[in-house]
Amino acid sequence: MAAPALPLSSLGAPGGATVADVLAQAGDVTCVIDSFLAFASDAQNRFASGVDAERIGLTGHSGGALTTLVTTYDANGGATKPQLVITSWEGYKTAGPLLFSTDHRGTADGAPVRVSFSNAAVKLVGSDSWIDAR
Repeated sequence: MAAPALPLSSLGAPGGATVADVLAQAGDVTCVIDSFLAFASDAQNRFASGVDAERIGLTGHSGGALTTLVTTYDANGGATKPQLVITSWEGYKTAGPLLFSTDHRGTADGAPVRVSFSNAAVKLVGSDSWIDAR
């Protein structure tokens, strides 16, 4: 799982978080995907054969969801996106005052789909440290 830091939309951004950079963030996400596909095609790379180009997924919450939508929406055509995705919400973990669902199983247009998170953490306003989900 790659989780790029998108600094202009983070709470610690100079002047505060902004959605003004979301179109550029879609390019950043695409660059990360392209980089990992290149890594996977290099026999000397530790990610060699470790990325399946047919099974790449994106997800996000709040600003991350906006970045996911902008990255996956192609007004000029492109790959067909699922019309209906239905998943369960399982595998709950807490991080500070928040509850995260880390495992989602279901279907996308009738085909099996699974979205999972291996970890989550929060940084509360005014805190200098992250709280890992448990």
